[in-house]
Amino acid sequence: MKKLIIIILTVLSSNLKSYSQSGRIFDFLHNDASARSAAMGGATLTVVDDPTMLHYNPALINTIISQQVSFCFFKHLLDINSGTLFYGNNFEGIGKLGAGVNYINYGSFKRTDKNGVIQGDFGANDLAFTIGYGTYLNDEISVGLSSKLIFSNIDNYSTSAIALDGGLFYQDTLRRLQVGVSILNLGTQLSKINDKSEDLPIDLRVGVSHQLKGLPLFVALNFTRLLDNNDEFFNRFSYFNIGGEFKISNPIRLRFGYNNKVRSDVSFGESKELAGFSGGFGLIIQEYRIDYGFNSFSRLGSLHRISINVKL
Repeated sequence: MKKLIIIILTVLSSNLKSYSQSGRIFDFLHNDASARSAAMGGATLTVVDDPTMLHYNPALINTIISQQVSFCFFKHLLDINSGTLFYGNNFEGIGKLGAGVNYINYGSFKRTDKNGVIQGDFGANDLAFTIGYGTYLNDEISVGLSSKLIFSNIDNYSTSAIALDGGLFYQDTLRRLQVGVSILNLGTQLSKINDKSEDLPIDLRVGVSHQLKGLPLFVALNFTRLLDNNDEFFNRFSYFNIGGEFKISNPIRLRFGYNNKVRSDVSFGESKELAGFSGGFGLIIQEYRIDYGFNSFSRLGSLHRISINVKL
């Protein structure tokens, strides 16, 4: 199984340059999947023992210590609602497996004719199912692979796609250093809307993190969307996330983050206020972990997420 994953990752990497980044229909795959990740600005390529991290780096499913399930719900801007559900466990004789569901409902819209006469309502939804596998290459390196079935519809129109994610995770316990690399959403559209093709939003991510010595603070730096088309080479690194998790005590975690893409995209005159900044906390009560995440989009509004993680 290890050799198979390595072969697939190699094939994925060798074909990256042939894919574009224009997949607007499937852009919901870029969204954060948990309150913990949102609070850390999305800098979660190296966060261990959390089934939700399958969404960011399939290799992290190999770091699951015990059977876990994680649920997140949040109300987006306007009338958009979203939820995720992830599960991870070690199966005897098979290895570490994870699965997840990512769902978005965009609310109800008025349908009108060319003269503006209302003719009823219609809705729009996105849905993705993920299943992944992780294993060790050696004591320090984990690899993972996951597959996705993706569905999107608006009114009477629908489309679907299939994709693969691949990831690597390196951990140096002596130096308290972690490195993660993932390739996300590499696949193809299965059905089209009005015979129009859409590419999936291929995402190459690289991240590094460090657990400070003598201080219970985990800090991380991630670079995302490194394959997006940019006129200048160094502009590819403008999409970066910074995050941290501070262990106040055994049951309490404080988190902070910054997403440079969000801050770049939000523009209201000269002031962007707190756009791109995030924060939150985690509260551990026996086998339960309750997470809260806050994200600012300046005058557009703010997002509030709540996640519940349970060790079964």
